[in-house]
Amino acid sequence: MNTVKTTAIGVFAVLLFSSGLAGQDYSNVFLPVWADQAWGAGGVTPTGVVWSLDGMTDFDQDGLGEFFLSSSWSGRFGNDAMLYEFTGADSFQIVWYHWFAQLDTSLANYSSIASGDLDNDGLPELIVLTDCYAGQPALHIFEYDPALGAFPAQATADWDLNLPGGVEEAGDIEIANLDSDSRPEILISLFSRNPAAAHLIIAEVEEGSDLSNPVWHVEMDDDSTFSFYSYLVKGTDLDQDGLGELVAVEWNYNRLVIFESTGEDQYSKAADIFTTLESSAFSNDGAAEFDLDGDGFNELFLSSTAGYLWVAVNNGDVSQMSFANNFHLLRDYKTNGGLILTEVKVGNADTPVGQTPDRPDIYLAATDSTGRISLLLDLEYLGGDITDPLNYYDNILFRDSLQGGELFRVSKFGIGNSDNDDAREIVMGSFSLDLNRPHIQVVESVASTAVQPSENHDFPPETFRLRQNYPNPFNPSTTIEFELFRQTEIRLSVYNLLGQKIIDLVDSSLPAGSHQVQWNGRTASGQKAPSGVYFYRLSTASFWDARKMMLLR
Repeated sequence: MNTVKTTAIGVFAVLLFSSGLAGQDYSNVFLPVWADQAWGAGGVTPTGVVWSLDGMTDFDQDGLGEFFLSSSWSGRFGNDAMLYEFTGADSFQIVWYHWFAQLDTSLANYSSIASGDLDNDGLPELIVLTDCYAGQPALHIFEYDPALGAFPAQATADWDLNLPGGVEEAGDIEIANLDSDSRPEILISLFSRNPAAAHLIIAEVEEGSDLSNPVWHVEMDDDSTFSFYSYLVKGTDLDQDGLGELVAVEWNYNRLVIFESTGEDQYSKAADIFTTLESSAFSNDGAAEFDLDGDGFNELFLSSTAGYLWVAVNNGDVSQMSFANNFHLLRDYKTNGGLILTEVKVGNADTPVGQTPDRPDIYLAATDSTGRISLLLDLEYLGGDITDPLNYYDNILFRDSLQGGELFRVSKFGIGNSDNDDAREIVMGSFSLDLNRPHIQVVESVASTAVQPSENHDFPPETFRLRQNYPNPFNPSTTIEFELFRQTEIRLSVYNLLGQKIIDLVDSSLPAGSHQVQWNGRTASGQKAPSGVYFYRLSTASFWDARKMMLLR
């Protein structure tokens, strides 16, 4: 049988977040392959911090991947936008560039980018939303020119968004077809100057016109719901009724609002939910829609700059959603590490191209509130209840620690395969004004098919400590020891080499202290486990560690 013994010890505060790897088919190890040139070393682009990034994509279909980004907070230099393309030997170069020097730089100038095909003519567009003076256009669209084999240097179309007073804060843009007509909509969040107002706009290029002479149809311009900025607009269909939704989050109390399509060009507010009681908490491009558990219902993964990650589960109409009934806290990085979260994406960057995917991952950009560490985090879903925090384990894919000057602060990122090999890349932008750090970095998966537990456990001793089992190798039983430095819900599980769970040895709240668990070499059904290598994994809601053991029959 499996038994647990405990001994009381002292309690300490949790200081930092941790990482590791176990219970999956592919390694979550990513190695740096490219970075742009720092300003102090002669680099001139981007002119400001990277606050909007899209990719990896292959707009020109030449087999070489691209990523698209724009700068913000560029001061007197003015924001710019650029497209990088893979050039071979793990290197990238700028193949398209535009400098918005003529636009407003008197305030904290922002920009946001997206890509799409607004006029539905088969030609992709690079789309930039910028701050601007009164009388200047805020939206700039560059349509691919097949005769040039490139995007044009000057905008194909500009639009002032019917806001003659200009734009003070370019929040976010996204392309999505919410009402399922023949053309997609552009979703826009911004703060206008005169009159001052927070806008949520849904618009499209009217049927019969194109970007050479566009006629814009504004389907919705809501300027009364929000009082403050929104740095998130997301097109979703959370209730999967065929009617798309615009999801936005206000800069205050992480207030989430959903507008749902009620027919072609028609929208109404369906939900208005405050997710925190903390002022100035908001979501910076921190939402992703995905059916993570494959049950046929989409989930919304939502992060906050306050440090929280929720999953919102909805199997009814979005108008019936509430914080109490639909939102479940997966991670509290505010308490456990003091992390500020920005972008969220769901994907599978660790699976080699052409291989059967392992479990999907949630990727998060994070920087701690003291500005001393920045991370790209990965939560891999283990299966089971999508709302159970213990059904995810944490990895750190990238880390930068303060070593003088400023961090490479991961702000936004994209996932893809720019060089068509078997390993995917992640491109990251930095929200940093440091002269001696790059502002773009690319890391590539090692694309290993072997399960490798972390050899460099970076756990704070104030959280817990997992020790090597003994005896090892063993037959028929072994002892696993661990220490908890505060009372907490924990799960101790055994996995085989395929990442399949064999048995949960502990799944309960345990007091602070030293603990011993016996595993008798049997599965959850009582069958003898065969000889081989196994992993045991100890996890709480925010930390985990894993080690390897061998059973010899």
